[in-house]
Amino acid sequence: MCGIAGFIDFKKRLNEEQLRNITQLMTDSLQHRGPDDEGIWVEPEKNIGLGHRRLAILDLSPLGHQPYLSNDSNHILVYNGEIYNFKDIQHELHENNVSFKSQSDTEVLLKALIYWGIDKTLPKLNGMFAFAYYDKTRNDFYLVRDRMGVKPLYWSRDDDILGFASELKALKFLPDFKKELNIDALYNYFRLGFIPAPLSIYQNTHKLEPGHYLKIDLQTRDIQHHRYWHMPKMDVPKTQEDILQGLDHLMCDAVKIRMFSDVPIGALLSGGIDSSLITAMMQKQSTTPIKTFSIGFTSAEHNEAPYAEKIAGFLGTDHQSLYVDPKDGLALIPNLNNIYDEPFGDSSSIPTLLLSKLTRQHVTVALSGDGGDELFLGYNRYPILERFKKFWDYSPKVKKALLSPLLFLSPDHYDKILKFLPSTIRPKMIGDKIHKFSNSLAQSNIDDLYAHLFGQWSDTDALMSKGKKLDLIPNNTQNLVESIQSLDYQYYLPDDILTKVDRASMAYALEARNPFLDYRVVSYANSMPYDMKLNDYTPKWALRTLLKSYIPNALYDRPKSGFAIPLKNWLSTELRGWAEDLLYSKSFRNLDFLNHTLIQEKWIGFTKGRSESMHQLWTMLMFAEWAQKENING
Repeated sequence: MCGIAGFIDFKKRLNEEQLRNITQLMTDSLQHRGPDDEGIWVEPEKNIGLGHRRLAILDLSPLGHQPYLSNDSNHILVYNGEIYNFKDIQHELHENNVSFKSQSDTEVLLKALIYWGIDKTLPKLNGMFAFAYYDKTRNDFYLVRDRMGVKPLYWSRDDDILGFASELKALKFLPDFKKELNIDALYNYFRLGFIPAPLSIYQNTHKLEPGHYLKIDLQTRDIQHHRYWHMPKMDVPKTQEDILQGLDHLMCDAVKIRMFSDVPIGALLSGGIDSSLITAMMQKQSTTPIKTFSIGFTSAEHNEAPYAEKIAGFLGTDHQSLYVDPKDGLALIPNLNNIYDEPFGDSSSIPTLLLSKLTRQHVTVALSGDGGDELFLGYNRYPILERFKKFWDYSPKVKKALLSPLLFLSPDHYDKILKFLPSTIRPKMIGDKIHKFSNSLAQSNIDDLYAHLFGQWSDTDALMSKGKKLDLIPNNTQNLVESIQSLDYQYYLPDDILTKVDRASMAYALEARNPFLDYRVVSYANSMPYDMKLNDYTPKWALRTLLKSYIPNALYDRPKSGFAIPLKNWLSTELRGWAEDLLYSKSFRNLDFLNHTLIQEKWIGFTKGRSESMHQLWTMLMFAEWAQKENING
């Protein structure tokens, strides 16, 4: 796990010293991603600079140093990630008389690229990766991102320079880099709560999409986009019993190959189905208690640590919990934009950072359960939409007519009505959920349904005077639930969940590995019968059934809970002054493309007890602080 950066100066304006200085600055900005080693390589003839920061996981010797050059120096690689099946690939290359001098997956990857080429190598790789590969013999330069988007890769291009990096902050050292606000990216940020690929917050800067690579011809400067991964269907057994057995076998192997490491390893255990299954499979394959870590809050409503502790006790892991005081979380907020580089609206980034910090004090690698919800229909929205998927086929006019009584009432009306119910059976924040879901079902297309159901500022046109939405799923033929699942898989997973985990873990030089995102597991899950994922409105039916063979049902069978912070309480108390200073600051109010009247109405409503706007406000506050730090003036 590392950080990579580099650039190509097409007009060759820079001398060798300038090449080295810029490459060094870009690389230094990623030190947190790789504290163990650094390296830069430049070629003045082509004006190329490549930089690497190393977090040593495999082959801790200097033989794993990057940038990695072939023996004849005609092939150069900078690489971030892990190739879990590198031993198998190495063995295959050995049989073709390719020799090796290290035990590093970096050397295996480079020699595979040399021997087979890019298009034959990528399908062989089982791992998470982002890399830049320069082939001098063909005058070609490649930028590649893994199938699922576990590892990030940004790139920028103007007439003179093409740059790339693991994080946006490194690109700011490029000559003449312009920090121009991408208004379309901001529009989609407010609509969804994150910036979807290929957009980034800056103009002329992009996220390379998962399962894609760029081929840059250094002679013509032509850039070709290639998609090398489409989620395939595969043959699965006929019976449920055999399907579950096959899933168990695949998952255990995905866990096993991710436990291979030359440094200490552990697991992030929330006490939910996904992380519990990963932890159980790890402990099954370990001769000693594995190290597990969880985080809890003093607020009982947000505290899942006791569930994790019970599961750890049953499995016999070496477990540690960190109970978070508000001051611990609040202390991180000023640094969030330095960590994420662009506005990021997921407030669970805070507990993820705290958990990463705790975990890194004991291990260097940790397995997590990310991806299980997207692949096995685990989110609460899936069973709700399952109940309404026939209703979705009605015309927009009929839907709005049927829903008009629900649309007329505000979230506060629902909350007032439901206050008459006993507190023991009154759902939390039900008014907001009913109002939001009713508005979602009233939409005329999947894109707008997704934004209303999932996003924060779904009526983005009322918030912003300019900007346009990204078409997420223009030609959809799937049913309603599978459409939403595909959007979660394509956008929410890489651009929110994996972004959150990558930046949080790498902020503390912790490598996070995701067995559910093994491409074999992904393909298998995509090929399983629908009712083995969502069965009689029960989410993740297959994973629940599988987990029964490892852990008693009573330890994990409870309503799904997100990895949330006590946001309402924090914004109402300790964070109130910070929030008001940002929202009422002159620099923020000068951003004239925003509807500040609407923003202030939301804030005033929140201060009077309308909690449904707290996530909208958090999204806005993350942008306001980012804009202040970056001196954005509209």
